[in-house]
Amino acid sequence: SYAVEKFIGKYEVIYPKGPEHVVGTIISKGRAYPVYRRSHVRILHSRDRWIREMREVKLGAIPIKSVAKRKSSRKRKSVTQVTENYNLESGGMEKSSDNDKIDLFGKWQTVAWKIPKVSEQGKI
Repeated sequence: SYAVEKFIGKYEVIYPKGPEHVVGTIISKGRAYPVYRRSHVRILHSRDRWIREMREVKLGAIPIKSVAKRKSSRKRKSVTQVTENYNLESGGMEKSSDNDKIDLFGKWQTVAWKIPKVSEQGKI
């Protein structure tokens, strides 16, 4: 089966990508899109999600994609959420661009998590 980059999901990416991996093109609304093998579509996860999968992101790895965080369904914000967005200098609320994005990484950017050895005193 095949995939077009325009139609893949939010947490997916085509890897490896390049002209040597294109198997054809598709024309939609007067524009040509490259077609790749479906086996080149990779799933992306955040750092936290990779930890749950017993993997950790390699040191110095650059995120493949950044996506917007999902909005909270709660109507009330906690006190910490409100105080994090409050700017003391201007006395008002600000949108923080760093906190609004989640960096995503592919499996090729991770390594298997190694369990730390326990010392004789029982400390990690």
